[in-house]
Amino acid sequence: MRRKPVTLALALVIAAAPTFAQTSDQPVRSRSLGAAFDGLPGPFNAITDVPGVLVGHTTVVEGEGKHAVRTGVAAVLPRRELGYYPAATFVLNCDAEVSGAIFAEEFGMLRSPIMLTGTASNGTVFTSVIKWSFDRHPQRPIHMPVVTDTWDADLSDAFAFPLTDAHVRTALDGARTGPVTEGSVGGGTGMICFEFKGGIGTASRRVTSKEASYTVGVLVQCNQAARADLLVSGRPVGKALADLPIRWPDPEVRGPEKAGSIIIVVGTDAPLAPSTLKAVAKRAALGLARTGGNASAFSGDVVIAFSTARLDYDKQTFKNQAEPTLKGRGGSVAYALPHDRLRKLLSR
Repeated sequence: MRRKPVTLALALVIAAAPTFAQTSDQPVRSRSLGAAFDGLPGPFNAITDVPGVLVGHTTVVEGEGKHAVRTGVAAVLPRRELGYYPAATFVLNCDAEVSGAIFAEEFGMLRSPIMLTGTASNGTVFTSVIKWSFDRHPQRPIHMPVVTDTWDADLSDAFAFPLTDAHVRTALDGARTGPVTEGSVGGGTGMICFEFKGGIGTASRRVTSKEASYTVGVLVQCNQAARADLLVSGRPVGKALADLPIRWPDPEVRGPEKAGSIIIVVGTDAPLAPSTLKAVAKRAALGLARTGGNASAFSGDVVIAFSTARLDYDKQTFKNQAEPTLKGRGGSVAYALPHDRLRKLLSR
C-alpha cells in the first residue's frame, strides 16, 4: 500500500506550539481563541489520540526569588509495554540535545519512553529512566533512554538541580491515555515561547486514504523565538502585541536573537518504515515555520517521530547471514555464498 507521508505532520505543529496563554489550571485550546486550523482532530486533539500512546507529567514549583524552581519532566510512551518501535529523527538546528537519538537514527527504532525536561536535568532524567526500567522490566531494561531538553533557566534555578528519581518515576508511572494537560506543566513548566509563557502543547489529526484511516499526533515543548516572529493562522499577532512588557532576570541570557529551542514529538499508528518517518519528521519543520519559528543560530529545533506499529527486531532485524540461492526471471540465478568453501579459504 502506498503511503502519503507529506500529509501526516504538516498542520500539527501550528496547532500545538503556541501555549502562551495556558496553565495546568486553565486549559485553553487555540481553537477556542479563534484560531482556524485545517484537518479533523481526534477526540482529545492530542498525541494520545494515537492508540496506545501515553503521556505523563511531573511539575516542580518551589520557592521564590533568585532560587525559585519552575521545572519538571514529561514522559511520552509509544505503548505501556516497552518494545521496539520504528522511529526517526530530524534536526532543523542543532543547539539542543537528544540522548538516544544516534541509536534511533542508526537502527531506525525507538526502545525507550521519550522524556522532555529542562537542560540541566537531562542527566538526572537519563539515569532515572534506566533505574526505572530495571525495576519494572528486569529482563529487558533500557540502556540508552531518549531524553531531550530545552533551557528553562530564565524562570527556574536550573543549577539547583531540583529533579530527582522520584519525579521521573512519577511521570512515567502516571502516564495515561486521554486528555493531555498543556502549558506550564511537566518539562514545559519553565519554558518561554515567542517571549510569552510557553510550555507543552499537543494536537492530533485523522488521516484517511482509500486503504485505511490513521491518526497522527504531536506533542511539543516550546521555548523559542522572538515575540515579533509569532504567527497564528498566518497573522502576525506577535508584532501587534509588541507593546506588552517583557521582563528578564538577566537580559543577556537569551541574547539579541531571543534564541531558544523546541522539541517536537510526532507519533502515529500508521505502519511506517523509519525512512518514511524521517520524511514525516522533516515536514514537522514546515509546521514550525508557520508559527514563526525560524531556527535561529542558537536555537535547538529537533523532531523525533515514531510509529506504534511494534516490530519484533529480536527475531527479524539482526540476522546477518547470506540468503539462499534464488532463481529469477529469464533463468537468472543468484547463488548463495558457499559457507563451507568460505570457511576453508579463511582457515588457510
